[in-house]
Amino acid sequence: MDAPKGIGTNKRYYDSKRKIRRRRNHILAIGIGEYQDYSRLVFPVRECKRLIETLIKHYDFEPEPRKTLFDSEATCDAIYTELYTLDDLTTNDNLIILFSGHGFYDRLKDNGYWIPVDGKKLNTNNGRIDTPSTLKRYISVSNIIDNLNTVKAHHIILIVDSCFAGKFTRFNLRSPEGAYNEENVPAEE
Repeated sequence: MDAPKGIGTNKRYYDSKRKIRRRRNHILAIGIGEYQDYSRLVFPVRECKRLIETLIKHYDFEPEPRKTLFDSEATCDAIYTELYTLDDLTTNDNLIILFSGHGFYDRLKDNGYWIPVDGKKLNTNNGRIDTPSTLKRYISVSNIIDNLNTVKAHHIILIVDSCFAGKFTRFNLRSPEGAYNEENVPAEE
């Protein structure tokens, strides 16, 4: 039987000659369905919980997610705090970040945003935002990328279910120093 590929594969499939470096797999999940100023979304929290359950049960993720922020917990401050504190991860860690909720795209500035539970509704006029200061309480894609560039995790995966999630495809994360050297790659003995 061929060894399965991917994060969290079961060690019993590898023969004793193969040296495997075990990494810890973490999840940061943000799911918002009950917004203060935006329309309700039915599935974000439920989908996040199901994905967490699947990752823990079948893919060797830590039994407790690193952090979950659901509905009222997913404030602008709480999301920024969690993104900021991911820098304690090392090349011995893998990270999946889930975001399911509303998103916004500022066409004039070409920037996307996650909308936290406490994000105020924006009014636009011919593509121009009436109150740009409102964006301070949104989570900008460029800020998320800046934060993730300081994270030393071996693998970082973003799963984003929101409007304008494609904005992430225009950014590149840098590889953590030393992430891809011979010491970190499984090798034959």
